[in-house]
Amino acid sequence: MMMRQDTTSDATGEVLIAAVRRHGPFDGWSEKALLAAADECAVETAAMHRAFPRGASSLIQYHAARIDRCMEEGLGGTEALKGMGVRQRIAAAVRLRLELEQSNREAVRAALAYCAMPQNAGLSLTCLYHTVDTVGFAIGDKSTGFNFYSKRALLAEAYGATPRAWAV
Repeated sequence: MMMRQDTTSDATGEVLIAAVRRHGPFDGWSEKALLAAADECAVETAAMHRAFPRGASSLIQYHAARIDRCMEEGLGGTEALKGMGVRQRIAAAVRLRLELEQSNREAVRAALAYCAMPQNAGLSLTCLYHTVDTVGFAIGDKSTGFNFYSKRALLAEAYGATPRAWAV
């Protein structure tokens, strides 16, 4: 059975996330920023809650996944990375992801602060794993089994500190 995707919620999410990134440096990734963005974009509260049912957590996860998709598209598949070693391909992917966030540096800083709270550890790990997994597939990693997980764990360790160092 195929589930129907709520494209209205996706469109609302795209409109709101742009506004929230502008409010993020001042209000953080919070219900306050989300409500301000909804008001600014004339989005009804019910539609806002459908798009981001868990408030700030949903916002951050949506934004991180969106940037991951943009990074993957920007790499243009493994053809653009041919001739590079694994480390160079990883570096290119991480560099591109950070470049995509350059104009949102303050919002990224606020998201990192939100994710650093103990109650948000699950969100932090979810976003980290999604990014690491996207990088792995985007650079053409076809490993399986133990090798797959060990590569993701090593990349998570290396990448995990990168946004924190970059955002300061």
